[in-house]
Amino acid sequence: AQKPAAADAGTADVAAKASPGLDEEGIPVAWTLQVVTVGSRDKAEALSTRLIGMGYKAYIKALRRDSKTLYRIYVGPKFAREDMLEAKQVIDKELRVTSMVTRYLP
Repeated sequence: AQKPAAADAGTADVAAKASPGLDEEGIPVAWTLQVVTVGSRDKAEALSTRLIGMGYKAYIKALRRDSKTLYRIYVGPKFAREDMLEAKQVIDKELRVTSMVTRYLP
């Protein structure tokens, strides 16, 4: 029997990371990073642009709290939670924030 080449093992690892697991309802499990919530659309867009410049897929979701509109900045989604945890470390250090990895729900 032949042993798989090292490149084959690496390819298998990449394929496993790229393939989403499914939850009990058969929905793919993906992760997102909630970076920060700000009160200004301009601040949210500036931060999103900065994250995109750092190589991340960033997006903004508006939410209402009392009579205010807040803007939450996210990075992701990613299927491998480990990848999101790595991004969290870099983003937290670079932006001096404490972000939060959460389940991605569109």
